[in-house]
Amino acid sequence: MNEAKDYKDYLKTPTQNSTELALVKEVTKEHTEALEPTHLSKSNKKKMSKNKKRFYAFNVDLYAIIILHKIGIFSYINFISQSFEYAPSPIRRALLGNIDQMYISTFMFTYFSYFLVSYYLGHGKTMGSTCFELRAVSHEGSPKELSFMESFMRTLGYTVNYLCIFTPFLINLVRKDSKGIPDFFSQTEIMTEKEFLHYEHTLKAQKAEQEAIENQSVAQIIEFPAKKEVKTYENQPIDENSLQLDLFSA
Repeated sequence: MNEAKDYKDYLKTPTQNSTELALVKEVTKEHTEALEPTHLSKSNKKKMSKNKKRFYAFNVDLYAIIILHKIGIFSYINFISQSFEYAPSPIRRALLGNIDQMYISTFMFTYFSYFLVSYYLGHGKTMGSTCFELRAVSHEGSPKELSFMESFMRTLGYTVNYLCIFTPFLINLVRKDSKGIPDFFSQTEIMTEKEFLHYEHTLKAQKAEQEAIENQSVAQIIEFPAKKEVKTYENQPIDENSLQLDLFSA
């Protein structure tokens, strides 16, 4: 319990991470005010701003995917043009004529790879979520890191949205928790940086409190050995040999 108390005191005392602590206190204040009836409109505005951030972040990601796809197509055309410069024209036309047929497949590959690599190697962030201070958070293990399966399932959710012409994104606006298909597929959640700092500090406080309780319970279980009884030799004939053996054993 002392460790949990010390951790709570640490949040109250100014340290070098004053910016992070200020954000944590700000989010705590916002969560407290959200429970009051007079601040319901403020809570709804905050929710809508988060949805707007997610919408803008996805648009940034979509533009980044389009640019990467264009670069890949241009690189392929440049490679064919230089490598098969002296090849017969039918071969060149055959290689370059398949670009229109490969456009959809290559775009899907770029789309899938972008989200998978970004979430798995980017600490739950894509280019768009980084710009708008959002993060995909895992509730299994470390909240900072997404496992490969979580990243894969979240990317699969985005792929389903793409195949359905992005109409499933309307689910985020209907639900109160702002969760969509990628969140349900991967069992992860999108948080702002302030919400993530609050969530991370809450986990640390719970872990410190749990460790304090375990240490306290272990300390109560430990039993100290009782004192050994000292033999007395009152009213008994003293035998020097036996006395020396008893003292040595004691």
